[in-house]
Amino acid sequence: MNFPTSPMFLLAVHGMLVLLAALAGGALPNLLRLTQTRLPVAVRFVAGLMLGLSLAGQLHQPFGALASTTLMAATGAARS
Repeated sequence: MNFPTSPMFLLAVHGMLVLLAALAGGALPNLLRLTQTRLPVAVRFVAGLMLGLSLAGQLHQPFGALASTTLMAATGAARS
């Protein structure tokens, strides 16, 4: 399947997904009863999720550079 990849289309899709996630997060307290135990657990879960996603976003760059360097060394492209 060929999906449109124009920047405006991707921006619109991303914006809609963010809007839906925000609305779902806002409706969550109406669906669940947040007690003194559940609220801190939810806050810790969200904080850990955000930290993990931010670290995963930072780690792809060094591993990508390492993979390209390893590939260059394995193929002999690094030799002059």
